[in-house]
Amino acid sequence: SGIEHRLWFSALEIFEDQVRDLLATGRDSDTTEAPSFVEHPALGVQVVGAVEAPCLEAQDIGELLDYAMQRRALAATCLHSSSSSSHTFFSVRIESRIGVRRSSVGASSQLQGSFARLTLFDLAGAERRLGSIEMSSSSSGSSSRLSANNRQGRAPNQGLVTLNSLVQELAQRSGSE
Repeated sequence: SGIEHRLWFSALEIFEDQVRDLLATGRDSDTTEAPSFVEHPALGVQVVGAVEAPCLEAQDIGELLDYAMQRRALAATCLHSSSSSSHTFFSVRIESRIGVRRSSVGASSQLQGSFARLTLFDLAGAERRLGSIEMSSSSSGSSSRLSANNRQGRAPNQGLVTLNSLVQELAQRSGSE
């Protein structure tokens, strides 16, 4: 008799409305479909198609987190030389099974289990990108226009607005049930 614990780690990035698996490596990252979010009636929002790396020790999670952080989309801003320009989701799934497991052929008992998931979000900020405002002269005087970098800088904010709307909608649904 005993308790068996298993851990899995996953890391996703949302950059300019594209989901990217930060743990997918080599050909996996180029040939597979991007992970997607789906609504499960009993389990809630689930991620389909993401790499879930098994972790045998706590140290494994730290190493996977470091690897994922190195693969994030970064850009220079007025405040920081290297700043996140994407939203990132880190997830640890923990599964525990309790029961007796015998190694002899045909002699095994059913295990009872439970699971939990811890999800952490690192949301991109709204710092202005370096060189984001270009100045140009015209016959009527000086005018400024927004560059692609500044439009990109606004994208995380739009994502936050959308996330806020989603959270409010979910709160209203749960309050009415």
